[in-house]
Amino acid sequence: MKTIGISVILAKQEYSVWENGVRQNVIYLAQTLQAIGYNVLLVNVDPSVPVTPQVPWDLQKFKTVQFSEAQNCLDILIVMGSTLAPAQGHFLRSRGTKIVYYPCGNRYIMDMESILFKNGGSAREDESFLDEIWLIPQHTTTNTLYLETLYRVPVRAVPFVWSPLFIDQLVADLPHKGRYQVSSGAQRVSCFEPNINVVKFCIADILLVERAYRQRPDLLKAMHITNADALKKAPLFVSLVKKLDLVKKGIASFESRYRMAIFLSKYTDIVVAHQWENPLNNAYIETLYLKYPLVHNAPLIKDAGYYFQDFDIEQGAQQLLLAAEHHAENQTDYERRSQAVIAQYRFDNPETLRSYESLITELLSKPRPS
Repeated sequence: MKTIGISVILAKQEYSVWENGVRQNVIYLAQTLQAIGYNVLLVNVDPSVPVTPQVPWDLQKFKTVQFSEAQNCLDILIVMGSTLAPAQGHFLRSRGTKIVYYPCGNRYIMDMESILFKNGGSAREDESFLDEIWLIPQHTTTNTLYLETLYRVPVRAVPFVWSPLFIDQLVADLPHKGRYQVSSGAQRVSCFEPNINVVKFCIADILLVERAYRQRPDLLKAMHITNADALKKAPLFVSLVKKLDLVKKGIASFESRYRMAIFLSKYTDIVVAHQWENPLNNAYIETLYLKYPLVHNAPLIKDAGYYFQDFDIEQGAQQLLLAAEHHAENQTDYERRSQAVIAQYRFDNPETLRSYESLITELLSKPRPS
């Protein structure tokens, strides 16, 4: 049985998978590879932090070891949950381990922002030990040729994988298991953009809801913008939103960071989401999984939710009004379409398992250039 490692970096103190979506993605990929039949190790690459029972996953199901324990038994290491020190990478390469870089964020855009706006960013360490780069579909447009040119290795498109593991744990004790409940009358809208870079920033969500509210103020009674603590201190942002009826009439509220499922169950009837070059993520799948109406512009899930194109916020406003006025009567069809999209991205989708098995077989069979 082949052994595949996935890199993780553990916190020095207790932490949650909800603090960082990458930790969730590591576990979901591990579930995928386990379902194929591989021996999977989560490899902690930071020797200064021990592996303890405080990790936010089941250590019986997802064996987590230090790099020193795994370094002589890996057939493949997937660099996903952390970077790899050059000495670690070159050691693995010297013993024949294949090394794959699997970025979970949009590297092109994040690098661009670091260079332009964050004091030039931090220099990258030597990564010449890589054999391949695997890209999830939401990042292929901006990242394929960027990374292929920089790293001089093949860049492969790989399936995005999601699992209900953590969301089921989170909602287990919530009313109705966190699932959407039909609400009559004016609706409460929430958006959950992280607001930490340009790919998921809330201004388009706010303008979309503003346009809908101007047309049918009777249908909307609240808009909650989460992850907004820093925005409330940004003079330009504050001056812009003060122009809107949502703010003038007290409809909009600017909130801190919350676990989305909990906020949904307490304060939300409809979710609005907007992205730029990030048309698939865990939050969208989880919103659909919990059966909430989702107004979005993500083409990779356009068969689910209430879809609008690109930056067409007027089209989005019409979709929001449709959801606000008619979702109850469309709910059965909505949930059917949601389930079909969720099934496409589940970790145990047979087509996904075949794709990963083929990628791994091909990778292991490739000789390294001399």
